[in-house]
Amino acid sequence: MNWKFKSLAFNVFQTMPFGDYAYDTVQKYITKRFRRQYFPIGETAKYFISNTKNLLSNYKGDVSKAVYYEFGAGRDLYSNFINYCCGIQNQIVVDINPLVRKELVNGLIEELKSALSLPSELIRKPERLITGDLIAQLKDLYGIEYMAPMDAANIKIPNKSINMIATTDTLEHIPANDLRNILARCRELCSDDAIISMQVDYSDHYSHSDTNINPYNFLQYGDKEWRLYNPSMHYQNRLRHSDYIKLFEQTGFKIVEERSFAPNEAFVLLDSVNLDNKFKGYEKDDLLKTRGEFVLIPG
Repeated sequence: MNWKFKSLAFNVFQTMPFGDYAYDTVQKYITKRFRRQYFPIGETAKYFISNTKNLLSNYKGDVSKAVYYEFGAGRDLYSNFINYCCGIQNQIVVDINPLVRKELVNGLIEELKSALSLPSELIRKPERLITGDLIAQLKDLYGIEYMAPMDAANIKIPNKSINMIATTDTLEHIPANDLRNILARCRELCSDDAIISMQVDYSDHYSHSDTNINPYNFLQYGDKEWRLYNPSMHYQNRLRHSDYIKLFEQTGFKIVEERSFAPNEAFVLLDSVNLDNKFKGYEKDDLLKTRGEFVLIPG
């Protein structure tokens, strides 16, 4: 799909009454992308598994009693069921809007339950579908407390009550000022021995579905023009790797592990884009990175 047409569609959906459900309907019956592809699970869940491994390998306390926290888990709670399968018992999950869908959660449970083999990190399978109240049964059956709508910057849970925090491809969808407030609140929630794992996708997300543009496409636009293509339903803050490092440090975290990634042809792809002045002050190596992974502790 042409990326500019897609941005226009998002702008239309977000102004419609029940726009989220209209978007679901289009994904279900037209684009056929309502339900994600789960197999092979080792590939489709690799970033979730990486986050969970980061947490479990670094946390020094009793994992069975640890409380995990995540904001922005999406429609099927894939990351949270991977956590469950890896042995994490207690999860608090928040979304700014109530995005979770029972149909998608049950589809995921069926896939994991029927899988002939799972990655070695997944030590158990979910066994029961959600047949009653979705929110209640997520908590009762799987230890997932889902809270939405909820502003992660103002969540009312006790300070120092969280032992693990992770996000996967979420931070890039939050405006920088809001993200700073959310991270500051996360710092307050962290226990002294807390472990945090963050995966961030720095690429232009429109390039995921439009092969005519590359991951650096959005770097050619100034803020004013980019607003035309950046609806809240598909918001991208365009922050770079160095920006996240500063945000983590400013909000009281210490980086203990840091990894970044770029495509093999990154230099050629970036050079094909006429950078806006907004990005000309960045080091080229910083702009080339299309993905980052961070393990943090309270500073």
